[in-house]
Amino acid sequence: MAALNINAKQYEELILGEKPVLVDFWAPWCTYCRRIDPVLNKLADSREDVLIVKVNIDEEPELASQERIEVIPTLV
Repeated sequence: MAALNINAKQYEELILGEKPVLVDFWAPWCTYCRRIDPVLNKLADSREDVLIVKVNIDEEPELASQERIEVIPTLV
């Protein structure tokens, strides 16, 4: 399963869950974000012990600000 795109509400629910989560804060216009995307999707396909998700900072600017994301891509 490829990395899931999530919104702020889903983010809050997932980080409180039991499973570890790797969050990629990204944007469609970011060249480096697009370059690491295949690797993250491959990781998401091969790892069941970690949930890999993506947050588009253009669609979720409040969440990016709340998490103090200043540079993308940022993996948390």
